[in-house]
Amino acid sequence: MKYCTKCGHQMQDTDMFCNQCGNAANPTNAQNHEAQTTQTTENPYTQSAPQYTQAPVADPAREQACLDRLSTGLKHERLCFKIGGIVYIVIAAIMLVAGIIMTIAGASTIGEIAANDTYNDYINEYEDYFYHFYEDDFDYDYYSDNMSDEAAIAIVLAVGIVFIVYGVLFLPIGIVNLVLKNKLTKYRDKLYTDCTDGVKHASSVGTIVLAAFFNSIALIFIIINFVFMKKNRETFERIKANQADYNSQQF
Repeated sequence: MKYCTKCGHQMQDTDMFCNQCGNAANPTNAQNHEAQTTQTTENPYTQSAPQYTQAPVADPAREQACLDRLSTGLKHERLCFKIGGIVYIVIAAIMLVAGIIMTIAGASTIGEIAANDTYNDYINEYEDYFYHFYEDDFDYDYYSDNMSDEAAIAIVLAVGIVFIVYGVLFLPIGIVNLVLKNKLTKYRDKLYTDCTDGVKHASSVGTIVLAAFFNSIALIFIIINFVFMKKNRETFERIKANQADYNSQQF
């Protein structure tokens, strides 16, 4: 099928002249007309535009600075947990030793007083019997002194028990602090090769809750690190991806 180049009338392939205007036929006219018709009728908006995926821009200097900043923050946390663990364990040991000594001393003293009750009762009866004969020589402070001694011994015994209770409570707190210190040491040692654990620790709300119960000083640095991680989340995601790619190529 071909078309007249002058009037555009449709012609047969064998026609030498246009039946409408008499213009001479051109053999290549049909192909050109179809190509033009196709280009004219095609909707340019239906064509899909080429899609470009922009990769995240690497910033080695910023990534290195973020890793250094996180390493410093974990170092401060580790120092707080280390000091807290040592202090709590020392206090627990002192309280346990002092509490045991005070409890044993108070219990043994109470036992001695109980053993001497018979003798004391005899002396009291003797002095009561001769009170009206020797009123000037009677010891009025005997009963008050005896009562004050028993009260003091009871206080010592109670304080000893309290010390033991607090020592038992402080001991696990110190152990938890030292366990967290050891974990932070591992996180920092592999931070520049695999920061996954360190990032997870610094981004966890559970870490904040744990520090609130076991170390209030470390809690300050944990909150600072938590805010820093939220502000640089994308950078650390890129760091983790780069480290994962590098580690996979090594094996």
